[in-house]
Amino acid sequence: MNVVAVAARSFALGTSLASGVRPMTCPPLDDTSLPAALWEADVAYVTLHGGDGDPYLRGDGDIPALSIITLGGVELPGTLVYMAGCWGAPQWSDAFLAAGARAVVADRNTAWAGRWLPLGSHAIGREWLRSLRDGERAGEALDLARLNYAATHTGVRDREMLDSVALYGDRYAMVPG
Repeated sequence: MNVVAVAARSFALGTSLASGVRPMTCPPLDDTSLPAALWEADVAYVTLHGGDGDPYLRGDGDIPALSIITLGGVELPGTLVYMAGCWGAPQWSDAFLAAGARAVVADRNTAWAGRWLPLGSHAIGREWLRSLRDGERAGEALDLARLNYAATHTGVRDREMLDSVALYGDRYAMVPG
């Protein structure tokens, strides 16, 4: 399973621990270089800053890392996408699906993920990837990740996040191979 991770530079360590790979970061990645990196992924793990209605996912320093327009010109045939940043749905989940992704896990609200440890959204993402590696389908992998997270995280903020994270696209999608 080829996982490609991209992150705001300040979230590189947490993203690495959650995704199991060293992420490409923004900066230096930007809207001109990021799309080519995503094309090779079976699974894209994205930890960039999103804003409600913002046409850009951003790295540190408010640097645009990916625009809706640029993503519209990318082909991601069959890619599964995990978005650990804020406001991934519906705008970004729809854009990734339009680019050919089979399934996108995204947050419809403000997310939280650890910069140094896989907390919050990263903890769910790590479990989702583990289940995908074990051969689960995207929807079942998210269901298992949410159940495992809910069993040990009972705070109000945890429950709000669990209510906001959802899968868009084909819940029966699997990693190729």
